[in-house]
Amino acid sequence: MKGAVLCVGIVVVDIVTEVDTFPREDIKTRCGDIYEVIGGNAANNCRVLSLLGETSSFMGCAGTSGHHLRLVEDFFIRYQVDMNPMVKCDGHAMPLTVCILNKGAGTRTCLHYRGSLPELTYDMFAAANISLSTYKWIHFEGRYSSEDTLAQIEHVHNQRSSEGHTYNISVELEKASKPLDFAKVMGYADMTSAAEGLSAMAREGVVVICPWGDLGVAAKATNIQVVTSAAYPPEDTVNTLAAGDTFIAACIKALKDCNDLQKSLTYACKVAGAKCGLRDLDKLKDMSFNV
Repeated sequence: MKGAVLCVGIVVVDIVTEVDTFPREDIKTRCGDIYEVIGGNAANNCRVLSLLGETSSFMGCAGTSGHHLRLVEDFFIRYQVDMNPMVKCDGHAMPLTVCILNKGAGTRTCLHYRGSLPELTYDMFAAANISLSTYKWIHFEGRYSSEDTLAQIEHVHNQRSSEGHTYNISVELEKASKPLDFAKVMGYADMTSAAEGLSAMAREGVVVICPWGDLGVAAKATNIQVVTSAAYPPEDTVNTLAAGDTFIAACIKALKDCNDLQKSLTYACKVAGAKCGLRDLDKLKDMSFNV
C-alpha cells in the first residue's frame, strides 16, 4: 500500500433512474432504466483512482443492516480498494440516493437519504490506528459535521509534522455548507475570484482549486499567480453523475505523479470531461490521458 491514496468520506447506494425528460410533479411515467450502483464522493474517488491505475483505501461509515453492505464490499473488491479502514456500524442501514438522470438535458438530480447512519467522528478516525506513513496522499470529503472533519485533518497534519511523514493532505469543500456551490455561498461569482479570495484565507503553501463546471477550473497558491484550465466537454453529454468526484480523483493522481499544477488541472478537466460522455464510468480505463 506504500504510495496509496486514502479517501475519507462517505459511501452510499445510488438508485439511478434514467429518463428522457425530467418528470412533471404528480404524474406517472415510465423510465428508460433503473439500477443500483455504489456512489458517494469518497467511494467514487477510490473507483476513479483505480480506473486511472492508482491504489487507494476507503475510510468512512457503512451500515450493516440489509443487503447493501454486501454490494459495498463487492464494489471495493472489484476495484481493488482497501476497505480495512472502513467503520461498520451495526444496527444502521446504508444511506441511499435517488439519482434522476435526464438524458435529454444531460443533467442529474439527486435526492439523498442519510438515515440513522452516523457520520465518521474524530474518535472513530483516531481509534482506527491507521498507519499514515503508508500513504502518499490523504483526501477528506468535507462533511456537514465539519468539526469532526477539521479535527481529522488537524490530526494527520500534526502527525505529518511530528513524525516526518511526506503525504499530501487535501479536502473537498462542496458539502462544508448545506448548499452545494461552496464558493458561491462564500460570495464568489466566478472561479478566478474564488481561487484568489479563498487562497488569501488559506495557510501558507496551500493550493486552492476551484472547478467551475463547463467553464473549467482556476487554482491559486500563496506564491503563484492564478492558474486556469479550460473544460473539455464531450461531443455529447451522457451522464454527469460523479463528474466532480472524477475531477478530484484525476487531479490527485496528476499532482501525485508530476507535481505540476497547470498540467494537473488540464489532465483532470480532460478526464472529467470524458467521463461526462460515458454512460459507464468503467470505460475510463480503456481511454488514454497524458499528464
